[in-house]
This record gives sequence, structure tokens and C-alpha cells, in this order.
Amino acid sequence: MMSKFLGLLYGVRYVVLVVMVVSSLVNLFLFQGGRDVFWGVLLGQLWFGQCFYSFVSGREIVFSAGGGVGKDSNPYVRGLMGVVALFVYVMLFFFKGY
Repeated sequence: MMSKFLGLLYGVRYVVLVVMVVSSLVNLFLFQGGRDVFWGVLLGQLWFGQCFYSFVSGREIVFSAGGGVGKDSNPYVRGLMGVVALFVYVMLFFFKGY
């Protein structure tokens, strides 16, 4: 069962995807950290971005190899994983190195 907000996000899921990809690319072009963490930030944004997009589109959310939340799982667990994925994705915009 989808909430109204998740139903709204599902309707504009491709717009969400384009906004996430474009904002990640802009962040990478403006990246001020060292080049040694550049690829880590890129990988993290791709990883957690796909997790959040999977949540929005109603697919299985895969956080690691063999670890994930199925599309028919408890909606509260799916919601928690979606929030965690979005939080980490956004926090990577502020990561500028160690």
C-alpha cells in the first residue's frame, strides 16, 4: 500500500531520477576535495542514489551484495531504508575529504 506522498513521487520518478543525476554531476564538477576521495564520493552517490530511486519506483532496495529490502516487505522498513538512502545521498554533497 502506497501513501499519497509516495504515490506522488512514483508519478514523477523519472523527474526525480534526472534531478538526482544532474545534481550529482554538478557536485562532481564542483568537487573541492582531493582527487583521492573523488571516486569514493561518485560511487557513494551512485549507490545510494539508486537505492532511493528503487524505493521511489517500488522496486527492491539493494544496499549491499545480498542485503536489501524486497518490494513486498514491511512498508515501514522500506520507508526507513528510503530515508536512510536519501540522507546518505544528500550528506555526500557536503563531504569534502577527511
